[in-house]
Amino acid sequence: MNSIKALFVDFNDTISPGNFAESFAPFEAETGWTGEALGKAYIEAGLLHQLMSGAVNEHEFWIGVSAVTGVSLEILLQYAAVIRDTKTLDIELMELLVTCQRHCGISLALLTDNVEEMFAFWRRKFDLEQYFGEHIINSAECKLLKRDPQIYHYALKTIGVRADEALFIDDNVDYLKVAQSVGFQTIHFQGREHLRRELIERGLLPNEV
Repeated sequence: MNSIKALFVDFNDTISPGNFAESFAPFEAETGWTGEALGKAYIEAGLLHQLMSGAVNEHEFWIGVSAVTGVSLEILLQYAAVIRDTKTLDIELMELLVTCQRHCGISLALLTDNVEEMFAFWRRKFDLEQYFGEHIINSAECKLLKRDPQIYHYALKTIGVRADEALFIDDNVDYLKVAQSVGFQTIHFQGREHLRRELIERGLLPNEV
Protein backbone atom coordinates (compact mmCIF):
# COMPACT_ATOMS: atom_id res chain seq x y z
CA MET A 1 0.00 0.00 0.00
CA ASN A 2 1.32 3.44 -0.91
CA SER A 3 2.24 5.60 2.11
CA ILE A 4 1.61 8.95 0.42
CA LYS A 5 -0.97 11.15 2.14
CA ALA A 6 -0.19 14.50 0.51
CA LEU A 7 0.89 15.47 -2.98
CA PHE A 8 2.63 18.84 -3.35
CA VAL A 9 3.03 20.30 -6.83
CA ASP A 10 4.90 23.30 -8.24
CA PHE A 11 3.21 26.09 -10.21
CA ASN A 12 5.58 27.72 -12.72
CA ASP A 13 6.57 25.40 -15.59
CA THR A 14 4.72 22.49 -13.99
CA ILE A 15 0.96 22.99 -13.76
CA SER A 16 1.39 26.40 -15.40
CA PRO A 17 3.50 26.27 -18.56
CA GLY A 18 4.91 29.53 -19.84
CA ASN A 19 5.91 30.62 -23.34
CA PHE A 20 7.94 33.62 -22.26
CA ALA A 21 10.40 33.40 -25.16
CA GLU A 22 7.68 34.33 -27.64
CA SER A 23 6.08 36.97 -25.41
CA PHE A 24 9.51 38.48 -24.65
CA ALA A 25 10.38 39.11 -28.32
CA PRO A 26 8.83 42.62 -28.56
CA PHE A 27 10.59 43.66 -25.33
CA GLU A 28 13.93 42.43 -26.65
CA ALA A 29 13.42 44.27 -29.94
CA GLU A 30 12.61 47.49 -28.10
CA THR A 31 15.33 47.39 -25.43
CA GLY A 32 18.08 45.12 -26.75
CA TRP A 33 17.84 43.02 -23.59
CA THR A 34 17.34 39.27 -24.01
CA GLY A 35 15.28 37.42 -21.44
CA GLU A 36 18.37 35.55 -20.31
CA ALA A 37 20.40 38.74 -19.86
CA LEU A 38 17.62 40.51 -17.99
CA GLY A 39 17.11 37.54 -15.69
CA LYS A 40 20.83 37.31 -14.98
CA ALA A 41 20.93 41.02 -14.13
CA TYR A 42 18.15 40.94 -11.55
CA ILE A 43 19.26 37.61 -10.09
CA GLU A 44 22.85 38.80 -9.61
CA ALA A 45 21.55 42.01 -8.04
CA GLY A 46 19.62 39.92 -5.50
CA LEU A 47 16.32 41.38 -6.64
CA LEU A 48 14.60 38.09 -7.49
CA HIS A 49 15.40 36.64 -4.07
CA GLN A 50 13.94 39.74 -2.42
CA LEU A 51 10.80 39.51 -4.55
CA MET A 52 10.15 35.80 -4.09
CA SER A 53 10.76 35.97 -0.35
CA GLY A 54 8.36 38.88 0.03
CA ALA A 55 11.06 41.38 1.08
CA VAL A 56 9.92 43.76 -1.68
CA ASN A 57 6.69 44.02 -3.61
CA GLU A 58 6.39 43.68 -7.38
CA HIS A 59 6.53 47.41 -8.09
CA GLU A 60 9.62 47.83 -5.92
CA PHE A 61 11.22 44.91 -7.74
CA TRP A 62 10.74 46.53 -11.16
CA ILE A 63 12.08 49.84 -9.85
CA GLY A 64 15.20 47.94 -8.82
CA VAL A 65 15.43 46.21 -12.21
CA SER A 66 15.15 49.58 -13.93
CA ALA A 67 18.00 50.93 -11.81
CA VAL A 68 20.20 47.92 -12.61
CA THR A 69 19.48 47.71 -16.34
CA GLY A 70 18.70 51.28 -17.38
CA VAL A 71 15.43 50.11 -18.97
CA SER A 72 12.58 52.49 -18.20
CA LEU A 73 10.12 51.47 -15.50
CA GLU A 74 7.23 52.01 -17.92
CA ILE A 75 8.59 49.44 -20.38
CA LEU A 76 9.34 46.95 -17.60
CA LEU A 77 5.81 47.25 -16.22
CA GLN A 78 4.43 46.63 -19.71
CA TYR A 79 6.52 43.46 -19.89
CA ALA A 80 5.30 42.41 -16.44
CA ALA A 81 1.72 42.72 -17.68
CA VAL A 82 2.55 40.45 -20.63
CA ILE A 83 3.96 37.82 -18.25
CA ARG A 84 0.84 38.05 -16.11
CA ASP A 85 -1.67 37.91 -18.95
CA THR A 86 -0.09 35.14 -21.07
CA LYS A 87 0.19 32.64 -18.21
CA THR A 88 -1.92 29.49 -18.63
CA LEU A 89 -3.02 26.51 -16.54
CA ASP A 90 -2.64 22.94 -17.80
CA ILE A 91 -6.22 21.77 -17.20
CA GLU A 92 -5.49 18.20 -18.34
CA LEU A 93 -2.65 17.96 -15.86
CA MET A 94 -4.87 19.31 -13.09
CA GLU A 95 -7.52 16.71 -13.95
CA LEU A 96 -4.82 14.04 -13.66
CA LEU A 97 -3.82 15.28 -10.21
CA VAL A 98 -7.45 15.48 -9.06
CA THR A 99 -7.95 11.89 -10.24
CA CYS A 100 -4.90 10.93 -8.20
CA GLN A 101 -6.32 12.75 -5.18
CA ARG A 102 -9.68 10.98 -5.42
CA HIS A 103 -8.19 7.58 -6.22
CA CYS A 104 -5.99 7.58 -3.11
CA GLY A 105 -7.89 9.92 -0.81
CA ILE A 106 -4.87 12.17 -0.40
CA SER A 107 -4.44 15.91 0.09
CA LEU A 108 -3.44 18.03 -2.91
CA ALA A 109 -1.31 21.11 -2.23
CA LEU A 110 0.45 23.81 -4.24
CA LEU A 111 4.01 24.79 -3.29
CA THR A 112 5.46 27.68 -5.25
CA ASP A 113 8.15 30.34 -5.27
CA ASN A 114 6.11 33.24 -6.54
CA VAL A 115 5.32 36.95 -6.51
CA GLU A 116 2.61 37.95 -4.07
CA GLU A 117 0.69 40.37 -6.31
CA MET A 118 1.06 38.48 -9.60
CA PHE A 119 0.29 35.12 -8.03
CA ALA A 120 -2.83 36.57 -6.41
CA PHE A 121 -4.00 37.47 -9.94
CA TRP A 122 -3.34 33.91 -11.21
CA ARG A 123 -4.95 32.42 -8.13
CA ARG A 124 -8.18 34.24 -8.98
CA LYS A 125 -7.91 33.78 -12.75
CA PHE A 126 -7.50 30.00 -12.54
CA ASP A 127 -9.65 29.57 -9.41
CA LEU A 128 -6.89 27.51 -7.81
CA GLU A 129 -8.98 26.95 -4.67
CA GLN A 130 -11.18 24.56 -6.64
CA TYR A 131 -8.19 22.22 -6.84
CA PHE A 132 -6.21 22.97 -3.69
CA GLY A 133 -8.66 24.56 -1.26
CA GLU A 134 -6.59 26.39 1.35
CA HIS A 135 -3.52 24.22 0.70
CA ILE A 136 -1.68 26.91 -1.29
CA ILE A 137 1.82 27.77 -0.08
CA ASN A 138 3.51 30.76 -1.71
CA SER A 139 7.07 31.78 -0.85
CA ALA A 140 6.24 35.49 -0.82
CA GLU A 141 3.59 34.90 1.84
CA CYS A 142 5.48 32.52 4.13
CA LYS A 143 8.81 34.36 3.58
CA LEU A 144 10.61 31.10 2.70
CA LEU A 145 12.01 29.87 -0.62
CA LYS A 146 12.12 26.35 -2.07
CA ARG A 147 15.91 26.30 -1.82
CA ASP A 148 15.45 26.51 1.98
CA PRO A 149 14.59 23.23 3.78
CA GLN A 150 12.39 25.22 6.17
CA ILE A 151 9.69 25.75 3.54
CA TYR A 152 9.21 21.98 3.31
CA HIS A 153 8.88 21.69 7.09
CA TYR A 154 6.39 24.56 6.91
CA ALA A 155 4.46 22.78 4.15
CA LEU A 156 4.29 19.54 6.15
CA LYS A 157 3.01 21.37 9.23
CA THR A 158 0.45 23.24 7.13
CA ILE A 159 -1.00 20.06 5.63
CA GLY A 160 -0.49 17.91 8.71
CA VAL A 161 1.58 15.03 7.32
CA ARG A 162 5.06 13.58 7.91
CA ALA A 163 7.83 13.94 5.33
CA ASP A 164 7.69 10.24 4.43
CA GLU A 165 3.99 10.69 3.63
CA ALA A 166 4.63 13.56 1.19
CA LEU A 167 5.36 13.58 -2.53
CA PHE A 168 6.66 16.73 -4.25
CA ILE A 169 6.48 17.29 -8.03
CA ASP A 170 8.68 20.03 -9.51
CA ASP A 171 10.55 20.74 -12.76
CA ASN A 172 13.59 22.03 -10.84
CA VAL A 173 15.98 19.25 -9.76
CA ASP A 174 17.73 21.49 -7.23
CA TYR A 175 14.49 22.06 -5.31
CA LEU A 176 13.73 18.34 -5.40
CA LYS A 177 17.08 17.63 -3.78
CA VAL A 178 16.25 19.99 -0.93
CA ALA A 179 12.85 18.32 -0.46
CA GLN A 180 14.53 14.91 -0.46
CA SER A 181 16.91 16.06 2.28
CA VAL A 182 13.84 16.71 4.44
CA GLY A 183 12.45 13.25 3.65
CA PHE A 184 9.98 13.92 0.83
CA GLN A 185 9.49 11.50 -2.03
CA THR A 186 9.85 13.41 -5.30
CA ILE A 187 9.10 13.29 -9.00
CA HIS A 188 11.03 15.36 -11.53
CA PHE A 189 8.35 16.86 -13.78
CA GLN A 190 9.18 16.21 -17.44
CA GLY A 191 5.74 16.55 -19.00
CA ARG A 192 2.22 15.33 -18.41
CA GLU A 193 2.65 11.85 -19.92
CA HIS A 194 5.85 11.19 -17.98
CA LEU A 195 4.10 12.23 -14.76
CA ARG A 196 1.14 9.97 -15.50
CA ARG A 197 3.46 6.97 -15.85
CA GLU A 198 5.30 7.87 -12.64
CA LEU A 199 2.05 8.14 -10.67
CA ILE A 200 0.78 4.81 -12.02
CA GLU A 201 4.05 3.10 -11.12
CA ARG A 202 3.75 4.42 -7.56
CA GLY A 203 0.18 3.16 -7.26
CA LEU A 204 -1.26 6.67 -7.09
CA LEU A 205 -3.25 6.38 -10.33
CA PRO A 206 -5.29 3.51 -11.77
CA ASN A 207 -3.70 1.88 -14.83
CA GLU A 208 -6.56 2.82 -17.14
CA VAL A 209 -6.06 6.58 -16.72
